[in-house]
Amino acid sequence: MNFAFDSRNCLIQTGSTVYRYDAENQRIGVDQTQYVVNSQPALSQVLVKEVNGVNTFYVYGLGLIGQEIGGEYTSYHFDLRGSTVALTNNQEI
Repeated sequence: MNFAFDSRNCLIQTGSTVYRYDAENQRIGVDQTQYVVNSQPALSQVLVKEVNGVNTFYVYGLGLIGQEIGGEYTSYHFDLRGSTVALTNNQEI
């Protein structure tokens, strides 16, 4: 496991856990990210990401086509090179 410290010698990261501090070097928050990964395809696919109890579900076709967070689905739109050019939700925003 790797440990990262800031210039004030405060622990800021261990693995997937990130720590936050206030101006007086008191730890005020912890964010932890966990993943469920499908390692079967040629390139691994993240299926679920959990950050502080909030799950993001990723949807794949030939590639990543969407994500769902809290019941709201967002579609990814790509150009001919495969770069993401837009995201739309059910309201087309």
